[in-house]
Parts: sequence; C-alpha cells; structure tokens
Amino acid sequence: MKYKNQMRLVAINGTYPKDGVIVHEVKAASVSFCRLGGGFVTTLTIDQMNETFRIATDEELVEKYSAGIFELDDTPQFKGYTTGIRWNGWATPLFTLEVAKSIVSSVNGFEGWVTYDSEKDQFIIQWGEDEPEIIDPITIVVDGESKIVYGIGTGSWTWNEATKSATK
Repeated sequence: MKYKNQMRLVAINGTYPKDGVIVHEVKAASVSFCRLGGGFVTTLTIDQMNETFRIATDEELVEKYSAGIFELDDTPQFKGYTTGIRWNGWATPLFTLEVAKSIVSSVNGFEGWVTYDSEKDQFIIQWGEDEPEIIDPITIVVDGESKIVYGIGTGSWTWNEATKSATK
C-alpha cells in the first residue's frame, strides 16, 4: 500500500472512526500516525502498517451522526450529536440552539464567559485575554433529518459521553 500524509486508515478488523488513525509522516521505510482526534504519534515499518491497517473506504469517511448524552465536570447532562471522533480523547459533541443556550447558562462564570449573538447566529467564548472562540452553526443530518447545531466547546472543552441519562 502507498501511504500519504493525512490518509485515514482503519485497523484491519476494526470500524471507522472508532479504530481509525491518520497518517502524519511517510518515510521510505516507516509511517508515523496517531488515532483520530489526537494522541501519541506511533511509527511502524511499512510491512507492519500493511499487516495492521487498511484504507478507510469512501462510505466510512462520510460523517455519520448519532444522538448522545454529554457532560462536563460539575454540569448537568446535555443531549447532543456526535460522529464518535474524539479530540485528545474527549468527546466532540454538537448541540441544537436550545441545548447550547442551556449549556451557556450552566457554564458561565466558571473560568470564562459564553454569549450568544442572535444577529450573527453565533456563540462567542471568551477566556480572559485570549482571542474569542467563535462558534457558527452547521447543518448535519441525523437519521435522515437535517439539524442546525453548534459545537459549544467542541475541540477545546473536556466533554464526556455520559453512561446514564439525566438530560437537560
């Protein structure tokens, strides 16, 4: 198999995205990669790669969203949507406007502030003197139904997928 940077692979007997990896560097005799969503970089020989991974199919690469329940430390649980891809081991949920506003009321004042600008239809997360994080809506499809969602803290907060439900 010919490997390329940013190529997405799956463990031979695995499923995507759970068992997916992304290639970071290709050398003549080795390939460096990490799990989807981050983690330690691992390097294997080309032969080891060929025995361990296969290329993710086009069908696997289509983002498939499913409903889930998500929580942060010391907050209620919230209904959201995910592809299952993680960021540094943490869940990466998306939320409807109503749920996102509920999250805002739960987290404001912990370390920073989150506001919603209804004119721009975006959330703004402000942490101290840092540049604000702007969260615009995106449209996803879940079970054939289009939903407008927001990635509140996705890729920057430590979201967990809850095992028991007590949602807001």
